[in-house]
Amino acid sequence: AGSSTMTRSAHRLVLTLLAAAALAAAQAASAGQNITGSVLNLTSGKPLAHVPVTLVQLQGSMNTLATAVTDGNGHYRFSENAPGPFMVQTTYQGVSYFAQVADGQNETNVQVYDVSHDASLLRVDAEIMVLQPDQGQLAVVNEYRIENGLQPLRTLAAKGGMFRFRVPAGAHVDMVRVVGPGEMPLAHAPTPTADHDVYSVDAPLRPGETRVQISYRLPYAGLKAALTETPVTIPAHFE
Repeated sequence: AGSSTMTRSAHRLVLTLLAAAALAAAQAASAGQNITGSVLNLTSGKPLAHVPVTLVQLQGSMNTLATAVTDGNGHYRFSENAPGPFMVQTTYQGVSYFAQVADGQNETNVQVYDVSHDASLLRVDAEIMVLQPDQGQLAVVNEYRIENGLQPLRTLAAKGGMFRFRVPAGAHVDMVRVVGPGEMPLAHAPTPTADHDVYSVDAPLRPGETRVQISYRLPYAGLKAALTETPVTIPAHFE
């Protein structure tokens, strides 16, 4: 009888412990993942107060999960139940900035910069050209490497795009991709300008290196193509 009583007591203890663990898990789930941080202006070295920030889920259709406004010290806080990873995004002087939040990460800061609209500050460090015959056409890929080393730190941006490129007459532009500092490649639609065969790319040039990749095709009948290269901004190096 004593052994049976001890067995029932142990069984009740196990059930009690399981119930307590389930309750703790439920409470943790309801509390969600706390994500905190600040929005910092690295041009001025000061936090940004009273600016909106959004929390975006980096899965599926990248849903916006929540919005918040920084306090007087530039600080924000989210509490989210959805699975990560996430991205915290804000817009400053018309340019978007973001910081990724890995699973289990609880704090991240979003860094922003003042914007300069002065196109004379744009510098192309290098241009790399790759040629490849392709079914009666000449496929060309131009990669422009733009090094934004402005001091104090600033983002170069202009309405419609500050960076411009020229393609040879008769060329068909297939794709434009922009790889910002520490970012994944993003496709952009080239915008025709008033200058013949010149297009703009509506992408900000944040501090650091930005790579702009242009893919276009030319007629290549008889293994000949009319290829001229007259860049809008002369690069420091050409390869």
